[in-house]
Amino acid sequence: MSANDRFERRLPAILDSIAPMRAPEYFDDILGQVDRTRQRPGWTFPERWIPVSAITNRLAVAPRVPMRLAIAVILLILVAVVGTLLLAGGRQRVPLPFGPAANGLLVYADDGGEIVSADLDGGAPKTIVPGPGNEHPVFSPDGTQLAYVYREAGNKLWIRVAAADGTSPRTIHDEPLTAVGYLGWSPDGRTVVVSRQPTLRAFDTVKGGPPSMMLLDLQGVEYNEGSLLTGLFRPPTGQEVLYLGRSGKEGFGLYRRAIPDGEPVALVTDLHPTIPFGDLGSPAWSPDGTQIALQVLAPGTDNDWRIYVMDADGANARRLTHLEIPDTVVSEGNPAWSPDGKQIAMQPWFFDEAGSADSRPITVVDVATGEEHEVGPANVGGYANWAWSPDGESILEVPNEPSPYAGRVLVVDAVTGEVTETDLTAASAASWQRRAP
Repeated sequence: MSANDRFERRLPAILDSIAPMRAPEYFDDILGQVDRTRQRPGWTFPERWIPVSAITNRLAVAPRVPMRLAIAVILLILVAVVGTLLLAGGRQRVPLPFGPAANGLLVYADDGGEIVSADLDGGAPKTIVPGPGNEHPVFSPDGTQLAYVYREAGNKLWIRVAAADGTSPRTIHDEPLTAVGYLGWSPDGRTVVVSRQPTLRAFDTVKGGPPSMMLLDLQGVEYNEGSLLTGLFRPPTGQEVLYLGRSGKEGFGLYRRAIPDGEPVALVTDLHPTIPFGDLGSPAWSPDGTQIALQVLAPGTDNDWRIYVMDADGANARRLTHLEIPDTVVSEGNPAWSPDGKQIAMQPWFFDEAGSADSRPITVVDVATGEEHEVGPANVGGYANWAWSPDGESILEVPNEPSPYAGRVLVVDAVTGEVTETDLTAASAASWQRRAP
């Protein structure tokens, strides 16, 4: 018998096994039983209330993942996490341009025209930009860059920008300057701002090229080393500035405007004065951008300057302090907001009836209450500069002659007034680096 004969004999059985099922012989009996039985109400079935897919999805078993694939996925995730942590750790954290920050390094120019860096928590000072000819170093608001003046033979002045450690210096303009009244930064750290009466000129440190004139017709304004130029830029974006100037419609006064080409908005002017004044000076935004501090000269006086605080639109102007001394004119100047915006430091002078001046120490005033207290020594010759520490707990001072502290870098506690005299000697203004808290 051949194999084909065996297959042919089995073929009927195979076809019968794979054929569609026939109804069983008892099928008619089942139909009869169903017909006699009452059906179950539809509302008792869960699938009428809960979608069947919800049940099946919940009970579905996840497909098996090959072990090698699972291990590979886990390793890729670990590599991504480690890479993210390394990237975050390698990227320098920088502070916001406004508000409290951590105290970083101190920089200043010494008598030999070198720029020196010092850590006030310890460590020997070190030269980061060799001299001679360097003056007025100032850190950018984020603490990553350093701008300074280089004085060339023939009194030609150049603005240079370097990294915070003094490396990679570069000149940011093509034509030399003949005078620099003040050197500072815009809040975004992109622009260096230089004053030369009656204008402020801005140099783009990224693109370079000729300077742009930021503010024009600045009459009666002195931007000196003791001023805080960053106070002109409105927080938190810095895209609006305060300035003292003139307008044909409003006259002389305090204005604000968006930069670079916004329309001036009058806040306090002599044609529409919200407060009486003979002159104005040293405007400064609060760190949150909601208030303005302003130096106001009483009408008909020469020395009766007082600090006023007002809202951003010029409303609700009020005098900051309440100090009155018989037969004495109290003159308050150079208001500087603390980093947290709760206090204002200023430099007072007392004038007697003969006009003789008595220099007073830097005075710290509580903005909410007007309570004030003096801190540190009185310096008849004024200061090369003074400013709040980044954390707002101290005031940095560099007094001028004839102070016994002349040229010394002082750190004054803003609460107790205690003076810490450092071993550092600065020939010009000092700058305290801001770091991320």
